[in-house]
Amino acid sequence: MGIVGMAMLPIFTTLSSANRGAADVEDQAFAVGLATEALEWSRAIGFEGWTRAFIDGGTRLKLPGQIKVETGKGRITATEDKVTSFPDDAGESIEYPKSSTRYRRELVMTFVEDSDGVVRIIRGETTVSWNLNVRGSPERRVRMEQMLHGKVR
Repeated sequence: MGIVGMAMLPIFTTLSSANRGAADVEDQAFAVGLATEALEWSRAIGFEGWTRAFIDGGTRLKLPGQIKVETGKGRITATEDKVTSFPDDAGESIEYPKSSTRYRRELVMTFVEDSDGVVRIIRGETTVSWNLNVRGSPERRVRMEQMLHGKVR
């Protein structure tokens, strides 16, 4: 009987590892979706929209979370400490699944000047992180970026 029990231990360990791995992949896939969504917002706002937002302090941006404009660093940051909902064009709130509240999302738009001091590129970087993961590491994250091209007039 003890030999059978000893033989079952590797089987249970393998099954447990497979379940943890599947849950980790699911978390990462959800985070990739949240990061992609934020980059789609930045693309929809466009180069000129981000430039206007930088000038007016981001007051007209319809993004979830807190918006911070740092003129000295040439960037705008939108931070959601908990991903819960997103305001649509009609002012209604689109709710995310309850499981999304353990994710944190940050979108950073950095204005890049060329050698002549003209902004022609805005670099968008989205980071989605979460702490409640199955491997026990303190934080997991997904980071994606894109470039918007234009010229500040």
